[in-house]
Amino acid sequence: MTQTNIVVFGPQLQIETVIKRYGAWRVLTAAILALVQARQPRPTTRAKDLPDYLREDVGLPALPPARLRAYY
Repeated sequence: MTQTNIVVFGPQLQIETVIKRYGAWRVLTAAILALVQARQPRPTTRAKDLPDYLREDVGLPALPPARLRAYY
């Protein structure tokens, strides 16, 4: 007779394994930090804010020099 053990790696088993390895508090803290950090919007970089050397690296033309206002 042949016995086959089927092991299913579901989310619950994986979380239990992580808790056994690192402890419940560390896993809970990491989960909360992941939730909080995921909600912060990622800052966007606009092409007009890039310096000329980076603009040239991505194939954009350099910006003309900014005109200074004359204060009288």
